[in-house]
Amino acid sequence: MTHSRSPVTAQQKKFDRFRLTFNHERPHEALANETPGSIYVPSTRLLPTRAVSFEYPKSFQMRRVNNCGDISWHKGRVFVSEVFRNEEIGLEQMDDDVHRVFFCNTELGEFNSSEMRFRPALRI
Repeated sequence: MTHSRSPVTAQQKKFDRFRLTFNHERPHEALANETPGSIYVPSTRLLPTRAVSFEYPKSFQMRRVNNCGDISWHKGRVFVSEVFRNEEIGLEQMDDDVHRVFFCNTELGEFNSSEMRFRPALRI
């Protein structure tokens, strides 16, 4: 029985070699021909150990996005985005079947409950 390297391990080794070359061996013109590793300075700012929870207005309905990017709605599932996995989003009712969908203060789009469809907000 022969053992072969897993593709993930082989790919990771290639990436690690590239990263070492990119950050510590290859000079960058945009950095006055210095390497990123030679001028990097770690931040002195400490990050919080826990993110501050966001409170949606009491008029909003909240839903937690599952690992597939779906929310549940009256025994059905609606895809919002995998980006918000395990996050809570808020729905503000606009009409009988229409809700604006928010993540914290950012409007994500519109949910139509009669069609069971989420439409992302247009970005201009």
